[in-house]
Amino acid sequence: MRAFCKAHEGYTPPSRHAPSCKPETVVVSSVAGEGFEPSKLYAADLQSAPIGRSGNLPGARRLHESNFENVHAYTSQVIAKTPAQEERYGVINGMTAYFMWGLMPLYWPYLKPASAIEILAHRIIWSLVFVVILVQLGRHWPTTKQVLRNKNLALLVSAASVLVVANWGIYIWAVNANHVVETSLGYFINPLVSVVLGIVFFGERLRTAQKVAVAVATFAVLLLTFDYGRLPWIALGLAGTFGAYGALKKKIDMPAVPGLLVESVLVTPFALGYLIWLYTNRSGSLLDSPSIMSLALFSGILTALPLIFFGAAAIRVPLVWMGVMQYIAPTIQFTIGITVFNEELSTTKVIGFLIVWLALVIFTTDAWKANQARQNVK
Repeated sequence: MRAFCKAHEGYTPPSRHAPSCKPETVVVSSVAGEGFEPSKLYAADLQSAPIGRSGNLPGARRLHESNFENVHAYTSQVIAKTPAQEERYGVINGMTAYFMWGLMPLYWPYLKPASAIEILAHRIIWSLVFVVILVQLGRHWPTTKQVLRNKNLALLVSAASVLVVANWGIYIWAVNANHVVETSLGYFINPLVSVVLGIVFFGERLRTAQKVAVAVATFAVLLLTFDYGRLPWIALGLAGTFGAYGALKKKIDMPAVPGLLVESVLVTPFALGYLIWLYTNRSGSLLDSPSIMSLALFSGILTALPLIFFGAAAIRVPLVWMGVMQYIAPTIQFTIGITVFNEELSTTKVIGFLIVWLALVIFTTDAWKANQARQNVK
């Protein structure tokens, strides 16, 4: 990486092509090529700029004085973002992901009577197809190859792929079995699970209010266990798998699209093998209905897009704030479970959810106060 000023003394680019250059404007160059040390970024300089032995400076030979649009497009890609801008970008991505996940229960019932495993297999395969297109458009292949060559990183991505597939499977089955409210419980308690995982993976320490929030949520889970007559395994399974997935994504710290591609590649052979076996034995149902099969094709887009948004957020936003934003999805799911799926809520369940929400209020308030304290210190 090299940092250099794009100020060009005595030169003002046409306003319709590029903004005025300020001396303090810093551009971070990530292009390979030793010996390339531009002090001026405009066309005349790029036309004659030396290219290092890798020879892969994008567009250096193509840019010339009559093509300021390309210069501006190039500089826009390499201008460094401030930490605040990065975090804001991450928050936008995170909120988009959670809104999409919140509305997801409306989609899966349309794929009935297919089983949850059949739907899951299609979801994996069509996700891979969509992500391959994104990787090609974004030219992310070099990053993807680097991940595959790094054994430790590949191992972490493999673990992430197993966790996200387990999460998908539990969720699809639960929604199509009319347990939408319980899925919302899983995602309500996930922020608290994320805090615990933050201790395990990143050495974070629980503040007093966070300990209280975790204790209150634990009591709520015990109360709901009594009401269900069983451990709420759907909720705990979703919270555990997705919380661990988020923690691993933060630890892996790689671009969202290549990361999702590697995750999809690792599990697609199993999904493809299962579907071949299923349709060879004439046990599947999606292929019997062209209309339902056409809907199944969209599962790749609906799966990949929120995960890409989530991946972009996970590496830019503190884990605590990821937990705060996650309230969006379960709130939408809870509302859908009651109003669309007409799931009943017993008095005990209502009390249990109220206790969970109390824990989240304690948790969110503490997170907000801690963030304000950090900002005041700065």
